[in-house]
Amino acid sequence: MQTQRRNPTRALVAIGMGLLATLLFVAVSVKTQAANSVRLVGAGDIADNGSADVATGNLIEARSNARVFTAGDNAYPNGSASDFSKKYDPAWGSFKNRTYPSPGNHDYVTSRAGAYKNYFGARAVRNGKTYYAYTYGDWRIYALDSNIAMGSGSAQYNFVSKDMRSNGATCELAYYHHATVSTGEHGNQARTKPIFDLFDQRGGDVILAGHDHDYERFAKINSSGKASSAGVREIVVGTGGTGLRPFKRSALPTTERRNSNTQGIIDMTLNANGYRGKFVPAPGRGSFRDSFSGSCQAK
Repeated sequence: MQTQRRNPTRALVAIGMGLLATLLFVAVSVKTQAANSVRLVGAGDIADNGSADVATGNLIEARSNARVFTAGDNAYPNGSASDFSKKYDPAWGSFKNRTYPSPGNHDYVTSRAGAYKNYFGARAVRNGKTYYAYTYGDWRIYALDSNIAMGSGSAQYNFVSKDMRSNGATCELAYYHHATVSTGEHGNQARTKPIFDLFDQRGGDVILAGHDHDYERFAKINSSGKASSAGVREIVVGTGGTGLRPFKRSALPTTERRNSNTQGIIDMTLNANGYRGKFVPAPGRGSFRDSFSGSCQAK
């Protein structure tokens, strides 16, 4: 019986075609992920009629392809119409049309946050509510109001719970003013813990907050405050422009980075499977920098 000899040229061609197909698949996958990536930038504790809020605003102005969040306390000291027109608008008003805000306690010094509602209009108030959700790229994002009830059974809690069950997104992010976990002046805020716990239970990924005038990034933690690969990452970024304050508590085992002498913004890229981000200092307002990344939880 005659043995059939293998054609080495044909074998090499087959191997080459296989490698080419693999490379093309990887290239298309990377390109698709890049095409679906979106950018989210912002901070909390912003306009106090100083040079810092203008400097952070300039950072955001330069990132014209990004959607903007605010983590509350948009205009000091009273969140009044005058505070918004004379302080917030000159510093952060130029990109108002791409800003998705949330309110802080200073915005509520003016009765029922009336000036905040009037300034941002329908972007900030949906169906009469000061909390809302929107889809951005592959992410579901919740802009919440930590000045009103967030406890289990409240209208806001029920809204988030229902939406998390039905939105179909793999990746979810929330921002609100009062940080659930913090080693800053105010410390942990019990009022927001029910939402944090809900995120932990339902596979939410990232929470951004303010209230403490500093920057603090935590490892992924669960509702017990313990490090967990299946937990939620919280980042406090109360560095939008008002005066900074020193930390009043020791860093926690889950504190990864913190700083209280640099004003700046968070710049995040969100894609179909996760996120990467950085803290960017405002020119002349400190030199601290940070970078981080993570994957979204399977639902």
